[in-house]
Amino acid sequence: MELKDCFGFDTKEIVAIIGSGGKTTTMEYLARSFPDERVLMGTTTKIKFPSKEKFDYYWEENHENQVAKDGVTLVGQINEVMGKFGSLPQARLTSLFKKFDKVFLEADGSKRLLLKGWKEFEPVIPEETTMTLGLIPITSLGLTIDEEHIHRLSELLKLTTANKGSVVTAKVLAQIITHSDGLFGKAKGKKVLGICQVDDEESFISAVTVAELLPKDFLEKLDRIVALSGQQGAGKIIWEK
Repeated sequence: MELKDCFGFDTKEIVAIIGSGGKTTTMEYLARSFPDERVLMGTTTKIKFPSKEKFDYYWEENHENQVAKDGVTLVGQINEVMGKFGSLPQARLTSLFKKFDKVFLEADGSKRLLLKGWKEFEPVIPEETTMTLGLIPITSLGLTIDEEHIHRLSELLKLTTANKGSVVTAKVLAQIITHSDGLFGKAKGKKVLGICQVDDEESFISAVTVAELLPKDFLEKLDRIVALSGQQGAGKIIWEK
């Protein structure tokens, strides 16, 4: 199934993409999937500046007077000190949402590592968000749980029964997903779990295994679970309400 069709997007949607590996690829693909609509792409944190083919327009200043057009509009500001692309002040960013049909925001940071734990100030999800897409990369299975592979290791260990030096299992991923301070701890709007980097049949089977470990009371909080590949622009709905 084409990836954009996996989420049940409404005509108007404000999507916050959180988690670890796969956020940028997924955001950029989804933003490009609605060429006949006005799409805002941006971040509430700091990311690498997107390559020019990923967007059509860049609103760097005078945001309030800009007119949204069909295509992808990148909104934000360059942090010269850090060499990163960052968010506008949140009130200014959210005031622009009404100009667009779809908004896709990278709303979490993971230092380019496959898994992470969360501090109390993360992720940064606007109140106006209508869907939170939480991503967990299936390629993290088998990784050693240490500082080399995990962003905010001490915070992640609080979410699981795993120990430093052990390996990531399907059970560990399920615990990260379901813990009250885990992936969806600050989610707003509809909650969609995206098990990402699912690029072949073996990884799809692993994604299903993780989904089957999620308890019923947690599933009731979700809208759906999607196994997806941002690179391939494809996905499959594993479970939906």
